[in-house]
Amino acid sequence: MSKLLARASKNVGRTAVISNKQAFSYDQLLNAAEAIRADLAKKLAAPGAAAAAGPSAPPRVGLYAAPGPEYLAATWAVWQAGGVVVPLATSHPPPELSYVCGDAGVAAVLAPADQEAKLGPITHEHGCSLQLLPSLVGQPLQPHSAAATATATADASEAAADAAAEALADVGGSSRGGALIIYTSGTTGKPKGVLWKELSGSYLLERYGMTEIGMALSNPYTGDRRPGTVGRPLPGVEAALAADGQLLIRGDNVFAEYWGRPAATAEAFDANGFFLTGDTASASGSPPYFTIEGRTSVDIIKSAGYKISALQIESAVLEHPAVAEVAVLGVPDEALGEVITALVAAKQPEQQPASPSPPPAAAAAAAGAAAVAAAAVAEGGSAAPHAPVSEEELVRHCRERLAPYQVPKRWRWISALPRNAMGKVNKKELLKLYNAGQI
Repeated sequence: MSKLLARASKNVGRTAVISNKQAFSYDQLLNAAEAIRADLAKKLAAPGAAAAAGPSAPPRVGLYAAPGPEYLAATWAVWQAGGVVVPLATSHPPPELSYVCGDAGVAAVLAPADQEAKLGPITHEHGCSLQLLPSLVGQPLQPHSAAATATATADASEAAADAAAEALADVGGSSRGGALIIYTSGTTGKPKGVLWKELSGSYLLERYGMTEIGMALSNPYTGDRRPGTVGRPLPGVEAALAADGQLLIRGDNVFAEYWGRPAATAEAFDANGFFLTGDTASASGSPPYFTIEGRTSVDIIKSAGYKISALQIESAVLEHPAVAEVAVLGVPDEALGEVITALVAAKQPEQQPASPSPPPAAAAAAAGAAAVAAAAVAEGGSAAPHAPVSEEELVRHCRERLAPYQVPKRWRWISALPRNAMGKVNKKELLKLYNAGQI
């Protein structure tokens, strides 16, 4: 971190960040970081803060701020104060923020002044300090500045990526306690804090990564890009496939541990030090490029003796012009093992392309679907969204694109897929709702 900040200090007077049509210089950010650090150091020196951090662990500091100059200055300030940054998602509701603060054992939280009402009760609950961040004001961009900046950025993109990677790699090397604790999005349960030792940056295209490993696989910036694949391992990354097809990743990019969860950390790695991603993948071509088939736990369906990728089915269903989103589940079944079930949300009228009036057969099918929905309501069931096309039409559509054993056997129209605070679909929770008849 000292090298990173030293590099920043060598660029005094130069623009570091452009945000909201304002330019912020390196010296402005460094001065702001020092001011934040000075106040933060006093809070972290308090007896209560030391107790929260533990006898040997560095203090953890929550950071609640939108991307921008304040976020960067606050991050630098925490590192200068010898702490570990715990980013707090601004999209999360208070209960989720409280969980992260408590799980990470933060000693302080940094947040903008207009968020005091939201963060104040949380910091009080966990006995940590709340430090309000000052707003930074930059220089207005001149009309020619944006164009010049864009041109310079395009001309030096690869050099900038190399410089960023070199600078960020130093972040982890200067502290044995880590630099960041990033919480996973919680698609398979409560989020876990991932402790980073090293970070890397690059301009990436079709790619693969996750909280625990950053970006690990990527198609090249220039050269052979293979659509549908996530490319090859980035420099310093090793990738392999387990006997069951699970993707394994090893390298300095991999996180150090799940914070406060030694058992979960041990279960996340194999005997050779490879991280178990939980994703099923395949590799093809020369040199081999990787393709992600889906999450092993929820996206790989075992039906009638076949191992089937839910993602592949979802891609095919989404090609239908009436479908806005879809989730494919493997519902337990005594005969098949799992039966392929598609939950489909229709596009709204304004989302669909203009089309001529449907032929009589299609109109009859739509009328039949409406009658089925009305009958379900009459029998005490929940009202399902109107089906814009028949199940037969969706099956025909899929048979043109998928193998027979991949075509969903059950279909259900829903208004929208429920998502978590990170915008992800939790298929385990979705399956529970389906089995309970709540969706």
